[in-house]
Amino acid sequence: MWPCSKKHLHRGLYLPSLGIEAPGHIIFAIDTSASMSDQDLAEIFAEVRVYRETYPCRLTVIQCDAAIQRIKTYEEMDGEEVPSNVQLIGRGGTDFQPVFNWIDEHAAGAYLIYATDGYGSFPSTEQTGGVIWLLSKHHSQVSNFPFGICVKI
Repeated sequence: MWPCSKKHLHRGLYLPSLGIEAPGHIIFAIDTSASMSDQDLAEIFAEVRVYRETYPCRLTVIQCDAAIQRIKTYEEMDGEEVPSNVQLIGRGGTDFQPVFNWIDEHAAGAYLIYATDGYGSFPSTEQTGGVIWLLSKHHSQVSNFPFGICVKI
């Protein structure tokens, strides 16, 4: 069975996708600390929406500052879209460790995309699924990231 394109599901059309194989589970963590501007967060949520429309896989979106503030999971092919107006929760300091702890407990081996400016406390060890740091416009030095791949928005 081929995965259908999600772009037209809301219209009742089941068209074939581009045939790009998506990973089984993606965790998209978003740094909602005070150092992240509203503009940065708007751009990041736009990226989440585009990802959700493009790749048919299980997607968990985590808002986290010094602690996990909200978790929302979208199941593969459920037709649910990421809303364009998202209530942000957090705006405190930044600690990356809670997201890594959550992944170890609930989604070991999942891929992690962490959208951040990089100003915070990093975990001492990398999680097993792989990490992409999606960097905001005003981010810390790339050399400060102890592991993973850094990508600028």
